[in-house]
Amino acid sequence: SKTLLKEAVYLDPFLVARIFHYLAKGLAASHHANVIHRDLKPTNIMIVDGFQLSGVKITDFGIAKMAAEELTEAVIGGEDTITLSATALGALPYMSPEAIDTPKDVGIETDIWSLGAMMYELLTGTKPFGSGLKVVKRILDADYDDFPEFVTANPQFSHLSTKIVELIKKCLSLDPKDRPTADELVTE
Repeated sequence: SKTLLKEAVYLDPFLVARIFHYLAKGLAASHHANVIHRDLKPTNIMIVDGFQLSGVKITDFGIAKMAAEELTEAVIGGEDTITLSATALGALPYMSPEAIDTPKDVGIETDIWSLGAMMYELLTGTKPFGSGLKVVKRILDADYDDFPEFVTANPQFSHLSTKIVELIKKCLSLDPKDRPTADELVTE
């Protein structure tokens, strides 16, 4: 079912950690093959068996190049073009600063940013930068909302949720060089 990540308000940290781990493993395999997805967003993640989580898959690799071209064209074309592109509008809340600023020159770090943005949303129930065109400035400044207090307030979850928050913050580092690799995320 492709609906779990789209419909979740927020998930408990144990489920978020499991999804985070699976997606990091998938990205690691992709990055080892020198493939950058560039369009990571909840609609491109497939969960098998719902909350049983027997599988988590990153989809739409086959159209990653087409999506990359459309995203690049939308960003270079400016706000008029970006509003016409469903791909760009859907991807925008998860796009890295460099994907917006220099779309023709992104590396595997752009996928790490997108993963961090998705995990922020799963953990908190909100997109880190909001949605719509207003997110562009916030993304370019890496100005995400503070994590809500409830994320780390429960003693049962606080150790794990604090660690997840730390990893998400690293993923959302403005400088791509400061972001962890997918391999490092898998280890963590």
